Amino acid sequence: MKGFRKANAAKLHLALAIGGLLLVGCPKPPVEVVAEHWCPEGFEPGHGDVCFALPVEHGPTTAIVVYLHGMLEGHGSPEEWAAARSATVHGFAVVLPRGRRGLCDWKPELKNHFCWPQDSADTAEMKNVVADWDRTLWQVNELLEGGQHPRYVLAYSNGASFAVHLARASILKADGYALVGGGAPPAEAPTAESHPPVLVIAAADDDAQAPKSKELHELLVREKWPNQSCVRPGEATLRGEDVDAALRFFRHETVAAGALTCEGHVEEPKTADKVKKPHK
Repeated sequence: MKGFRKANAAKLHLALAIGGLLLVGCPKPPVEVVAEHWCPEGFEPGHGDVCFALPVEHGPTTAIVVYLHGMLEGHGSPEEWAAARSATVHGFAVVLPRGRRGLCDWKPELKNHFCWPQDSADTAEMKNVVADWDRTLWQVNELLEGGQHPRYVLAYSNGASFAVHLARASILKADGYALVGGGAPPAEAPTAESHPPVLVIAAADDDAQAPKSKELHELLVREKWPNQSCVRPGEATLRGEDVDAALRFFRHETVAAGALTCEGHVEEPKTADKVKKPHK
């Protein structure tokens, strides 16, 4: 009789437990929260804060352009992103990293903006920033297939000033740099192992930056860097014609066309060394 009561008690406890679960509901598995990515329209999310876009047709000779944006608030300017993405129409892949919040600290109202490091003495920080791009650069290189692809840097405003440091200290290996509306000449001597060609594009109506762009051009000439300096009318916003000029420069084609007035000369590379044009 005692064993019978124990068996009934165990069944009662089991029934109560099941009933309790039905009342409160079974615990649900944790839901994985998908992080919202900042990538602009037309760009795919890469690793971390880096996005990318591929041309419709690409192959073993397709080149990669790393675009460094200007001072960025929120999700940035759709016009700037569209101009940068237009490189894909001309057969280039575009890698788009984002600067870091808090580096625009020269004004309190800019503390939440995204900018690039500007202290040329702090190369460790710059190297850390560039290291965050490695996985996406590797991913894009693999998607394009065919080994190592030529790499160029197109940079605007605050990004252009950062790009000057990257080139002069060999922090980012690139086959050429194009700087639009930025690129103040640093005081430190260059430590670069090589001298990739540099294109400097200044806006005539930018009274603050245009003189600095001219100083940078003169500095590059003194340091015997292959470079070309161009001035165009208008304000310092990234335009489609700026991107077109940069891509022609990367392809070793003439930049002195249209409304651009250019100084300096970059010699044509030898046939064996000339960079192949990406697929269109």
